[in-house]
Amino acid sequence: MFDAAPALLLIAALVDGVVLYSFQVGRRVHQRRINERLQESAHLYGLVRITLAQRRAA
Repeated sequence: MFDAAPALLLIAALVDGVVLYSFQVGRRVHQRRINERLQESAHLYGLVRITLAQRRAA
């Protein structure tokens, strides 16, 4: 007779792997969005500093 325990363990391991991989992909996406926002903020900060320096010089 067929023993179901190894098959169930294999399915559980595959499901666990898929869940962990999806968490990892989600973290990468979230981190990429944070990095993009930080770069955008740094760029805007630089633009504001340049604008203020130009106004002070005028």
